[in-house]
Parts: sequence; C-alpha cells; structure tokens
Amino acid sequence: MIVSFTEELKQRESAARARVEEIREQMAVLAEQLEDAEGHLTRWKIAREAVDEVLAETGRVAAPEPDHESDAPAVDENEGTVSAFSRVIGVQTVPLAAGAA
Repeated sequence: MIVSFTEELKQRESAARARVEEIREQMAVLAEQLEDAEGHLTRWKIAREAVDEVLAETGRVAAPEPDHESDAPAVDENEGTVSAFSRVIGVQTVPLAAGAA
C-alpha cells in the first residue's frame, strides 16, 4: 500500500505531537520534584539560620559558612598549618614504627 505524501506528513506531525505531550508530562513531574526539593532546601536553610541565631544569643559562635568552591582546607601561609576555621575532610592513619607503642 502506498501512503500519500500528505498522509506521511500527518503521521509524522502526530508522532511529534505525541512526543511533545510526553515531554510536557515529564516536565510537570520534574517541576513537582523541583518544588519539593526547593521546599526541603528552604527548611534546612531556616533551621541553620535558627541555630546560628540561638548560638549568637548564647554567646557562642556558629561555624563559618563552608567554601563551596573548594573542599581544600584553609592553610595559614605563614605557618603552613590548617586554620581553626577550616573544614576537616578526613583522617589519614600512619603505621607506628616498630616498638613505638
């Protein structure tokens, strides 16, 4: 059976329309997930701000904001030591020399 050129165009248009609708449905699901995630983020931010406020009122100091651009700890260039406000990422264990325990 030979399909006319017009019929072929209609079929392709219909397939494209179905694909657009499928993507719109996916976007609606993603938009809902994004809204939920943004709500969680907002709640965590409010919680952190509340803790900072309580610590400030009690004379304690909240930890400084972490540097999201770098995971490297801050190093005092004069002494070559890690500053008190740096973030500890992990611990490296070193074996003791024989008889050093």
